[in-house]
Amino acid sequence: MYSLVVKNGLLVTGDGLVEADLAIHGERIAAIGHDLAGAEIIDATDCYV
Repeated sequence: MYSLVVKNGLLVTGDGLVEADLAIHGERIAAIGHDLAGAEIIDATDCYV
């Protein structure tokens, strides 16, 4: 489990936009994917990350 997960955000990448979850552990991005679990969840639906 990660300390923070930003769910359903629109991640800006070099190839464009990807809808995914972003997991944070400590002060670093730990994972990008779907259905990630975290101690704290932020819903970023329709928001750019």
